[in-house]
Amino acid sequence: RNFIAELKLSEKYGNHKITLVGNHAWSSLAETFDAEFIERFIWLDCIKFTRNPLYRIKMLLEIRSIGYDVVISPIFSRVFLLADSIMQVVIANEKIGSIGDLSNISALQKRISDKWFTSLVPAKSGVMFEFDRNNEFFSNILGLSIPISKPTLDKRLLPDMSRFPLPDSLAVIFIGASSNKKKWPVARFAEIANHLHERYKLPIVLCGGPSDLQNLSSFNESCSAPYIDLIGQTTLVELVAVLTKTAVLVSNETCVPHFAVTVGVAESFVL
Repeated sequence: RNFIAELKLSEKYGNHKITLVGNHAWSSLAETFDAEFIERFIWLDCIKFTRNPLYRIKMLLEIRSIGYDVVISPIFSRVFLLADSIMQVVIANEKIGSIGDLSNISALQKRISDKWFTSLVPAKSGVMFEFDRNNEFFSNILGLSIPISKPTLDKRLLPDMSRFPLPDSLAVIFIGASSNKKKWPVARFAEIANHLHERYKLPIVLCGGPSDLQNLSSFNESCSAPYIDLIGQTTLVELVAVLTKTAVLVSNETCVPHFAVTVGVAESFVL
């Protein structure tokens, strides 16, 4: 998201109005921190978009109804039925994408969808952190080196958190993740919570999504430390605000450790 500002402030695209098409799961982040650069938001439920034909047609018609000078898809590991399929139907003079890889798309699908772009930006092969991958992509299309080394956000735009009276210097335990295979056992998180409270006297805050409420009983069975339960109670932006008070984060591999880096959490442990 930091490269949206670079795009809008560039000489090449500074006079353009930007429409952002994205996953509704992170809509609150973009609308809070990037609204000054974006003229219009179009949010997709990506699961419905790939599984519900009527919803898919509706959203494609909405996107297609707007004519564009240029459409930019910075995704390196492209998905045939998501952004690539949007590129097929969108009306634009230029359709710019990444040359990409075959992580999320078959070779046949890629040969087909490559033809839906007017140009494909070259990219280094191999594994690269997504932030650096985006830097590579936008540096290429803007023709300059973008001197950003990590994600940032304007903390002044964070919401008032008075409905969650929290002490400073927290230990946040985040038990959620996008899939079960990325989730560490909840009882292990409880053991760490006990240790952080007993050894370092840190206040414990338990966070996660609404689906993690089913794991509360397992956590309580193993956790003897007092804790503040915020599972399913915060938006993504509010969760970022909680992290500004955090000294130690213990989390599954998910978006939260990335937020922690953005707001400067001193100690983050990803399990």
